[in-house]
Amino acid sequence: MDDLRALSAHNEEEMKMELNEMEKQLHKAICQSVELEKKLTEILAEKTTLLEKVSIDAESKSVEVENLKTQLSVISDLERKHQEIIQSDRKKFDQKFLILRDNDRRSKSRIRQLEEELDEKVENLKKFDEMDEMLSLANEKVEHLNAILKNVEKLSTHLNAYKTYHDKLGNTLGTAVNHYNDSSKEFKKIDKDVIKISSGNSKLNISSEEIEKPLLED
Repeated sequence: MDDLRALSAHNEEEMKMELNEMEKQLHKAICQSVELEKKLTEILAEKTTLLEKVSIDAESKSVEVENLKTQLSVISDLERKHQEIIQSDRKKFDQKFLILRDNDRRSKSRIRQLEEELDEKVENLKKFDEMDEMLSLANEKVEHLNAILKNVEKLSTHLNAYKTYHDKLGNTLGTAVNHYNDSSKEFKKIDKDVIKISSGNSKLNISSEEIEKPLLED
């Protein structure tokens, strides 16, 4: 009986330790899941903002490039006309040509600047692709965490079922102990009766002690 009680207590302690460990893992998994969802939301918001900004900048730069190309075309026409009227109004045309040439330099410099900005935007788009891959990996981790949570729920169900049967076993042991103690008391009464009947010449020598019932925790 002592061995059975000790085994029952040992099993119960092991199950409690295992349940505590699983609860720690569950808490850790939930924290990781919440953190990942928060990071995913931040990344998605940043991506959306950058995409909108890139789209607006690209449209603006495209219009500006077309305007500069138009200016360059005008400059080319003026250079051609300059050759035709150089004899009639050279001084005046030279002054205007210098102004246009300066504008041409500025236009080309602006075009180079715009091309560099467009290259930078292309690099940003490549970074967005890398962010997409990171999001995919994060989604896989979230799915793995969800699977762990489902397994923890199953384990909790099994532990609750085990506790039910464990409590039933404890109640059964308590009932058996009560019967044993009651029968021991009756044997002691019989022993007293035998002593009285035999005037002390005979007795059963019953010396059984009461057994304590197993302690059941709520």
